[in-house]
Amino acid sequence: MPDPGELFGAANRTYSSRRKTGEVITCSVADGETIYKGTLVCYEYDGGLTGYVVPASDTADYKFAGVAMETCENTSSALHRRDEINLWQTGDFLFEMDVGPDTGGAWAALLKTAVYIVNDKTVDVVANTTNDILCGYITKVEDENHVWVRIDSATYK
Repeated sequence: MPDPGELFGAANRTYSSRRKTGEVITCSVADGETIYKGTLVCYEYDGGLTGYVVPASDTADYKFAGVAMETCENTSSALHRRDEINLWQTGDFLFEMDVGPDTGGAWAALLKTAVYIVNDKTVDVVANTTNDILCGYITKVEDENHVWVRIDSATYK
C-alpha cells in the first residue's frame, strides 16, 4: 500500500500500479441461480443492471458478461448474496448454433459473423434472436450445429 501521505499526488518516483489482465473477472451470482461451467453468462437487469450475473438468455437489456470458468449454485438468501463465479472475458469457445443462416453448405461465409445469445449454451445470428445480445464472432465452423466463438470484443465492460 502506498504511504497515505502520498495519495492523490503526482508521482515523483516509480509507482507500482496494480493491474488485472481483464481476461478473468469475478462476479456475484444472483440469488437462486445456478450457472454451469462453460456456459454463457449475462449481467442481470431488473429496471437497471443489478451487478449480479445469471445464466445467459435472450432477455431484454441483459448484457453479456463472459463464459463461466466453474459451476456456481447460489442458494443463499437475497440478504446474503456472497456466491461468486469467475468468468472468462476473452478466448474462443465452442457453442451450439441454433438455426444459422442458409449458406448452402458454404461454411466459410459464416467466418467473422456476429452471433447473439439464444440461451446459456446456444448462439445464433441476429435475424433469429429477439433482443440481439452480442456474444462474439464466429472463428471456426465445427459442424452444421456447432461454431467456435471469439468473445473478446463482446463482453460488457
